[in-house]
Amino acid sequence: MKEDKLISEYKESILHFNKLTEKCYSLLKELCDQKSIQIHSTSSRVKTEESLKGKIANKGEKYNSLSDITDIVGIRIITLFEDDVQKVEDIIKDEFEVDADNSEDKSKKLKANEFGYRSVHFVCSVGKSRKDLPEYRDISQLKFEIQVRSILQHAWADIEHDLGYKYEHDLPEYIQRDFFRIAGLLELADMEFTRIKQEIKQYSDNLKISDKSINIPINLISFDKFLEESIILNQIEGKIAEINNIPIQGKFRVSQMMKIFTLLNLVNLNELEKILEQKEKQLIDFSSKWVEGQNLLRKGLSVWTLAYILKAEAGKDELENYLKLMNIGETQYLATNSDRIFKTLNQIKSP
Repeated sequence: MKEDKLISEYKESILHFNKLTEKCYSLLKELCDQKSIQIHSTSSRVKTEESLKGKIANKGEKYNSLSDITDIVGIRIITLFEDDVQKVEDIIKDEFEVDADNSEDKSKKLKANEFGYRSVHFVCSVGKSRKDLPEYRDISQLKFEIQVRSILQHAWADIEHDLGYKYEHDLPEYIQRDFFRIAGLLELADMEFTRIKQEIKQYSDNLKISDKSINIPINLISFDKFLEESIILNQIEGKIAEINNIPIQGKFRVSQMMKIFTLLNLVNLNELEKILEQKEKQLIDFSSKWVEGQNLLRKGLSVWTLAYILKAEAGKDELENYLKLMNIGETQYLATNSDRIFKTLNQIKSP
């Protein structure tokens, strides 16, 4: 019986399918990381024996051997933005051997006036560049499927699947119309998120942090660029790292910094830069003591400690109120934190 033959082949090959999944899944994730593609999530699976039996039962006439079933191994990549789907597609076409006859871009099946399931399904094998490598040799002939879609395309697919809607005539026409309308909204949202992402990049690219003649408002984007390009900030933090012999790795969350700027009533980068210049030596001395014993320094530390210094100069009540608003320590530890700040300030004043 054909089903028994296919299942027997599957059982004999299961170790190879598991290896194929592990190798290609890890490789795809690494390739996407190298290209800095914004991935929401990735997943992989090998069809279970029960799932395979169901597929054979439904479409058994199509399959003469196990190699005819190209989705036993499946990998799914969900991007944050629609334009990143194309970037993942390019990686797949460059790095794997694509079976064009069995691959499909679902969006191309939609008519100009239709909205619905959009996802790209590639059927692949490991490709010429890897098939002779020892770690790929025994899985080089096996095929696998890669699905690529944006997070909003995935939302549509999941909801559509959950509601059991698959074919045009599954639902009454007025409900079909509701489906198409929602699909159209999601497609529009996908396009708008991509446009906003591009606008953010353009705004960031056009910022001239070093131009003192421009009052650049402090916001999430401008301060993130300031962290990278400010000469005075990087000078201060480079010196702190040197004194403590620790690397600068990562950075403080920019959203935390926005709260600091609100509490300090700082609204533009020129104001911030002037204060950093005025407080440079004090910041280096204070921050160097503050991070003693730590094994790394996060970029933005000098802004974090600048707030401590400015609030301490305004008095103990002002500092403790600031610590409370920033949720730095539970209420019972506010005095301890403020005492440590004043103690450090006194230490750097001493000869």
